[in-house]
Amino acid sequence: MQSGKVKRSKKAEAPPASSSEAVGLAGVESDAESMIARIYSVLFSLFIFLMPLKFGSITGVPEIPFLPYDLISWIIFTYPPILFPIAASIFAISAFFLFKRPQKFSFNVLLSILCSIMALISILGAFRASVKDFPILQICHFSGIALCVAAFVRSSESCPKMKIYAARAILLSTLFLLASGVQQYFWGFRESLDYVYGQELKTGAALPSGVMGRLQQTRIFATFSLCNSFAAHLILTIPFCIYLVFTDLVSLKLAIIFIISALVYFIFPDCPQFLFILISMAYSASVVLTIARFPLKFADKFSFAAAILLAGLFLFNLHLSGSRAAVLSFGAATALIVPALVFAKFANLRKAIVLCVVLVFCVIPIYVMTNAGRDLGSMKVRLDYYSVASRIFAENPLIGTGWGDFFHEYPKLKQFPGTEAPHTPHNFVLSFASQCGIAGLLATLALFFALPISAYLASLRSEPAKRYFDSALMLGFIAWALHSLLDINIQISGSVATALVMLCIPNFEMPALKKLDVIGILSRPAVKFIFFQTGLLLVFFALGLSIYRLRGEYAFLALHDICEARFASEDDVKKVPISLVESKLKAAVSQMPYSPFPWAVAGAFFQRRGLWELSESCYANAAELSPERASYFYRLALNQIRQGKKTQAIENLEKAAEMFPNAEYGDLLDKIKHDNMKKEAAPL
Repeated sequence: MQSGKVKRSKKAEAPPASSSEAVGLAGVESDAESMIARIYSVLFSLFIFLMPLKFGSITGVPEIPFLPYDLISWIIFTYPPILFPIAASIFAISAFFLFKRPQKFSFNVLLSILCSIMALISILGAFRASVKDFPILQICHFSGIALCVAAFVRSSESCPKMKIYAARAILLSTLFLLASGVQQYFWGFRESLDYVYGQELKTGAALPSGVMGRLQQTRIFATFSLCNSFAAHLILTIPFCIYLVFTDLVSLKLAIIFIISALVYFIFPDCPQFLFILISMAYSASVVLTIARFPLKFADKFSFAAAILLAGLFLFNLHLSGSRAAVLSFGAATALIVPALVFAKFANLRKAIVLCVVLVFCVIPIYVMTNAGRDLGSMKVRLDYYSVASRIFAENPLIGTGWGDFFHEYPKLKQFPGTEAPHTPHNFVLSFASQCGIAGLLATLALFFALPISAYLASLRSEPAKRYFDSALMLGFIAWALHSLLDINIQISGSVATALVMLCIPNFEMPALKKLDVIGILSRPAVKFIFFQTGLLLVFFALGLSIYRLRGEYAFLALHDICEARFASEDDVKKVPISLVESKLKAAVSQMPYSPFPWAVAGAFFQRRGLWELSESCYANAAELSPERASYFYRLALNQIRQGKKTQAIENLEKAAEMFPNAEYGDLLDKIKHDNMKKEAAPL
């Protein structure tokens, strides 16, 4: 993997044995070095494999807690995002004690430093945040990303096998995602609808129309929360995976075995009983032959067939995800990478630029034609997001408006009519800029564009095998980065961590770094102290703060489950003891005293039961902890109207209407004022 190409030979099947010098473990014997390094590499590769499968949900949405209940849930369902920084910090701490620090200043080390800087800059988003949940989640998230990259850099610099294992882990996770998308389209949606309809018939309670609409649509999302996030991850990894299948025999074998296994899995449910034994025998024989007796002379044909199948599955999943932004981003990245690769050896910059422009203008009409007839309203709304985020940044250039406050500022500033209020502007650069200021803007541009592109341009002068490898990887990364300018990829732990780990797999060489005596600077005691303190701070956030938050989310989940039972009928709701809700609320508030969301959940429950005083008290506390959320003042006013407190209700409705002018709050406010005027004008 270091050279960019693994030759198809018997040696390629097993990674070369590592010397103690290459492994770089301190204080153990050579055999123990190799064993510890191998165990760590395998465990970390397993983590890399699981990242897109288990950490595909959105970070920074504290309103709805989710945690698996039992062993089956932990196996089947995705994990809460707050677990990612905890796992990453454990790997980072282990790497710190097991491996020596890198002995040279490389692209990977610089990438790790930039990730740490981005995590530190995310702290700026806490200073002006009106709700503390958002900065806590974001700081934990970016600290976890930085530690994940640091752990991979430290271990892979000492143990080169780590890169090979990581590449194959990414291939396997991508194969699982492709199969998951196929399964979801043909069987998963129907199974989910059947379950929901069964629960509705059983309980007599119907799901909200918005939830049912999500279930009835057929845009696949596999293990991710959103179909756009799924599509973004596919365009990130597919070019890299196809190249691996062509160049690495072990990767080819893994792909063949997985494809055979997936076919058997999909065939078995509808298989006649008499064919069961024959299919089982054929499957076992195929796996054994692939592992032990693979015909090397047919490797090229097998790799070509596997690559064609992967490309077909990729296009199938991408089309069914319905992500127009992913199609556009992948086309734009192709228009940038292909000319650079074609003209690299000729060093003809003018021709490369011309070809880039031609390809870009070819992609645009193709994109428009493939989306003919589709509603472009969402694209217009996105432009409004970007406009508002830019305006927020212009008004708060130093430290931004604070994490989570784009959600509060957008309703006041938006030009697009409607009640939509997103948590982020769906653009990671503007998200950082508007909520963390100018430092966030510069850090994200440097990390995701300036550094990778400059390293790739330098690699185009290398040997062909490495150039092709780097181009395949960079095609996916640039496509993903461009898509991140149109969606929330930066909030998906599994996706952004995979993208940054992929950047560390090639040995990018930057000539500019060789001219600087960076190692001499980094070896100074003061610099070492700063790096050590930074690492401790990131571990504190990723491990300590995340565990603190996780305890609170468990308590919040216990409250949420009894208050927000989706299939609960009105009779079931009335059976829930008020004392139980109050005790769960007390437990949640004791764990998360800064959070308005337990109060809001309990307030909604009491409002549903007609307990207006209790609901008013809960929403008053929620509004105090989240003073810029219009919906809390609106619901507080509804409870006060029920109790005849019209003066207080008018005050809270005025606040809600000022915070969210486009919502229905103003209509209710006008109605109450009109009723009061009629009442005052009526004769005694």
